[in-house]
Amino acid sequence: MSRTISEGLNNFMLDCDFFTDRKIKVLKANFGTEGITVYLYLLCEVYRNGFYLKVDDDFIYIISADLNIKSETVAEVIPFLMEHSFFDKELFERDKVITSKSVQRYFQNAIKEKAKKTPRYINEYWLLDKDETAAYIILDGEEQKTDTSVPEKNTEPVIKSEDKPADMFNSAYNYYKANFNSDTSPEDINELRRLLSLHEPALVMECMKIAVNKDKRSIAYIRGILKNLERQGIKTLTDYRNKGVSVPDRFF
Repeated sequence: MSRTISEGLNNFMLDCDFFTDRKIKVLKANFGTEGITVYLYLLCEVYRNGFYLKVDDDFIYIISADLNIKSETVAEVIPFLMEHSFFDKELFERDKVITSKSVQRYFQNAIKEKAKKTPRYINEYWLLDKDETAAYIILDGEEQKTDTSVPEKNTEPVIKSEDKPADMFNSAYNYYKANFNSDTSPEDINELRRLLSLHEPALVMECMKIAVNKDKRSIAYIRGILKNLERQGIKTLTDYRNKGVSVPDRFF
């Protein structure tokens, strides 16, 4: 069974009325406790990996072996779960992805405290509408939805320390995309998000401007500047301006 990147949950909760839910009763009526077991197994796998599980042609046999349930039974339960809206049928049939809106609502609430400090960047399989999606969930292309204009080169948005995490990330992302690389990779975006979580956002933005002025347009150079400043005891934009230090062209 192929799985998503590991940014999942360690546990999840079931409602006390789980077994009185009409859908659960229908599932049990058709497949007995084996049907419920398969459903709970899939929920565990989905949450362990995040908010969705991408599977391959072998996943039925792996579930069968793990649960000691006949593969024929598993092969009947899975379509039943899709047909009865336990998971999103369309996404499963199109991409072999197991998730649902209810799964994603629970997931975004579960990561709330951590994601408020470091927003979660999501680029696929998100089912919730924008008005249901929390501010700390940043969807791929979200910045274009709110501002369709093309940013000019050397645009210099101001990032303040008190800015909200999502706003802070969007400002830095827009500047990076306009001045460094319009085809930003998930790796670069994750590294930019990491730098913003470790350093004062205003200082990160200043380092981005320095990189642009020196025509060293890479996320690695931004990281190098921040490390160089940190070694000199510079942790804020105010420290940097007061000490008036110079930034080398290369880092070793």
